[in-house]
Amino acid sequence: MKELISNDSPQMIRILDDVPISENVRSLAENLVNQIDRPVVFLINSDGKANYGNRNPHYQNQFWVTVKPQTKQGEFDRLVLAGLLRGVIDRKRMLYAFPTETFKETIDKYADNHRKSAIEMIDKINATASTIIAESYLEKYGIKTSNEILARLYESKISGLKEYLYLQDESSQKGSLFCWYKETEVQNILDFVNVGRRNKNYLEEIHRILEKTKPKEKRKTYLKQIDSLTAYINEVKEEITAENVEDINEQLLKVILKEFDLEADVQLKYYDLKEGEINVLQIGKAKVYSYIPDYIPNQAFLSRSMRYVREMICLIEEYAGMLDTNHVYPLVAANLIDSNYPSACSNGQKEKGYYISVMRGLFEQIKYRAENVHIAADIEKSFTYYFANDDIRESIYRYAVYFITAHEYGHIFNEDCEPDAMEQPDKEEAADAEACRLLYTLLMFQPKYHSTKIQNKFHKMQLDCVLCKMGIQLAHEFRKEKEGNV
Repeated sequence: MKELISNDSPQMIRILDDVPISENVRSLAENLVNQIDRPVVFLINSDGKANYGNRNPHYQNQFWVTVKPQTKQGEFDRLVLAGLLRGVIDRKRMLYAFPTETFKETIDKYADNHRKSAIEMIDKINATASTIIAESYLEKYGIKTSNEILARLYESKISGLKEYLYLQDESSQKGSLFCWYKETEVQNILDFVNVGRRNKNYLEEIHRILEKTKPKEKRKTYLKQIDSLTAYINEVKEEITAENVEDINEQLLKVILKEFDLEADVQLKYYDLKEGEINVLQIGKAKVYSYIPDYIPNQAFLSRSMRYVREMICLIEEYAGMLDTNHVYPLVAANLIDSNYPSACSNGQKEKGYYISVMRGLFEQIKYRAENVHIAADIEKSFTYYFANDDIRESIYRYAVYFITAHEYGHIFNEDCEPDAMEQPDKEEAADAEACRLLYTLLMFQPKYHSTKIQNKFHKMQLDCVLCKMGIQLAHEFRKEKEGNV
């Protein structure tokens, strides 16, 4: 097992092998990573305010798992797994709490501290639901929040509660009464529930101190909310399965909003999950999605394939502009088209953003060809030596998807997608040339080389270049057969 990172400086890790988790949970972590439809970046020893898993605000094709400094291996493991689980949940049709337009306008009029509390309340509501789901999932594998961590959370909440009592007493002596904002009330009650539902003694002490708060009407409301939510959460946790996680998440959010009378201020919406129709010359209209709907078969294969698309986009977005400062490399979103037809396309414009959309039929046909391509015995032997845990045909398939993605990005780079772009007779060849340039330029920046010993790095890159060339040739030949469709 790799040593738990103990220094205080944040560290960004791009491959799971380099994350210092315990060996007994590595298999579970790999399983979760493989279910996420975008590359995962781990930010370890983060100096941020929370441990979490979410899409990077700038690079939407990446999913980030953020973990603050930890001294206990078990807690570090739990936080990494919980972050990865949020990545699996993220690709499903999960509802999230968002402020309504009216509430947004109200928030904008608040003083700075009040506005901050309102924004944090929305985050707390979403985090509460996802934490309960992650907790339920991980407990099935014997992974729980340690008693030490729970005690630390409890002490923090009790300390804050005692300070609140002091401020109330001090203000009442001056003829007024200090009270939490409503948004702060919601956060604190959810925190009390989160701690108290897992330890009866903690819950009783929270009750005892809350009994001293003023005014009486608020105190009674607080205690009722804590008891009601604690009972509901402990009951619903036992019902969570992989099949009903979306429904349970929605129920949790609705119960929380109703309990705090927030239904007029907070709405439930899908986060950045888009769907629509696209006109394809050869087949007419087809459904296009920014996610992978549950009704489409081969979920694991499609998740992996879309991750390859996004990996290539990420390599371009992060490194191409760094190496080539004379050109702009725009951010691009990736979509799946639900069609058996083997094609892909790029569209969009500077003002509204760009998209690369791939039909599942193209993934399936390219995968079939990769599985049947001839591989020389010496290459296969070298691959097994340097990449023992990988599949050589899967690597060829991945590079073929990289090439297809880079080809479509080439159309964007060459401005073929702009509404007023002139039709170029050789635009497919130009996109091919751009794809090859991007692939061979960015090959060395793949995350897998970050952990490679220096003596093996050159040999691995040589072999990767051979496989990359095979993937490019496979995809290029397929495009030529379907001239103009890829």
